[in-house]
Amino acid sequence: MYILSDIKTLENIQCDENNKGLGLCAIPQAMFLFSIVNLFGNLMKKPEKQETRQAFQYIFGVQSNLFPEVYSQNWEALLELYRNGLMHQIFPKGCGISKGKVKAPLLEKDEKGRIINLNVNVFTRDLKNAIEKIKTRIASEEHTELAIRMNRKLDILADYDFRKQSRFSEKES
Repeated sequence: MYILSDIKTLENIQCDENNKGLGLCAIPQAMFLFSIVNLFGNLMKKPEKQETRQAFQYIFGVQSNLFPEVYSQNWEALLELYRNGLMHQIFPKGCGISKGKVKAPLLEKDEKGRIINLNVNVFTRDLKNAIEKIKTRIASEEHTELAIRMNRKLDILADYDFRKQSRFSEKES
């Protein structure tokens, strides 16, 4: 799965004495991770319509059993502050992103309980674990419905993408 190879490439960019914490690709890494969450959430949830909010609520929710509890407790903040901030304005909304220690918490909060930082290394570890769980479920006979639903949705996406692409190709001719 090329997604895991790309995650690994971004994950390998870590702080050393030469870069002083700059140029670590924490923002592109987080953007990529949130895109993956969005994709898998939409592929796995039951309603056919693609909606980012429902995708995040599903995939980070307790019912999916893919991520640690901190995600279900903070899915709206992860969506609104981080995913939407990163995708629409390149930076998270009023908080930061860092490549902290993997044993540190996912989210750092200030004394008033406001989220001030996302540890992208923890997010990376947890998403890789979630992907492994998804792969196991897809391969399991008891989750045949999930595999069928995900394949059907991938076919719909591919069809939509090819229609879009051909529309622009025709203009070039």
